[in-house]
Amino acid sequence: MAQQTTVRFVDDLDGSEAVGTVTFSLENRAYEIDLSDENTDKLHEALAPFIEHARQIGRGSGRAVAGASRRRRSTPARTARKPTRSGNGLVRTGTR
Repeated sequence: MAQQTTVRFVDDLDGSEAVGTVTFSLENRAYEIDLSDENTDKLHEALAPFIEHARQIGRGSGRAVAGASRRRRSTPARTARKPTRSGNGLVRTGTR
């Protein structure tokens, strides 16, 4: 007798089919949530105004105070906008 096990990847908010796990942190606490594309977009849209004005910390550490990133299981992840280096010279000017 053959047996088949099916595992469903479910959106933690509404029970629909999830496509990825979103990780984010806020006030030094890390969170993960499995979401559909629709709910992932909603989360990104809700955080966008805060991320736009926030400072990125811990480059490469995987920690972001108000950021969110997406790990997708079946398709490539969307990439977050990277900060430009155009302002680096301004920051360094006059600091010595």
